[in-house]
Amino acid sequence: MLPKSHFGKLVFLIVFVAGNNLMAVANSNLEKTRSKLEDVKLKKEVYLANFELADSLVNNGDAIRERTSKEIQKATNEMHEKARLYRQMRKDLDRNLKNATKMELGQQRLAIREMDREYREELKIYDQLMKDIIKESELATREYVKGMAMRRQAEKDLRESAALLQELQEKINDQISDIDIVNN
Repeated sequence: MLPKSHFGKLVFLIVFVAGNNLMAVANSNLEKTRSKLEDVKLKKEVYLANFELADSLVNNGDAIRERTSKEIQKATNEMHEKARLYRQMRKDLDRNLKNATKMELGQQRLAIREMDREYREELKIYDQLMKDIIKESELATREYVKGMAMRRQAEKDLRESAALLQELQEKINDQISDIDIVNN
């Protein structure tokens, strides 16, 4: 048995040690929570950068698709006009063949062959141009789709990180108030 004079000291010592342990645990928990908060803030910065990249991909893809759409329309209109002129000239030459002399027939057939060759060459150029534009448009569409997917993911990540930041901040505030209670 302890004498009464030592009993009070023992109780004080137990309360003092327990209080210090509680304070150490509370401070440790507070530091862990603050560390998690900093990690979430860093992740949020990454998510913002991903969002900006996604937005850039979307805008770039959309701009290229719009430009290529205009190029396709312009090239198609030009080719339709060339085709119309070709048909009209061919029709005129065919009509002239009926009334041509033997000597004029040879010259007109040569002219028709040359005109056909030039038209086929223009068609090849048009086809290649369309293939190139369509390829560029498909790449832009893939870029746009990738950007949209990245944007959706970044928005989701940002929402989750904002909620987690708020939760951690509330947890820190609670821990600080607990430490204040222990100190007082």
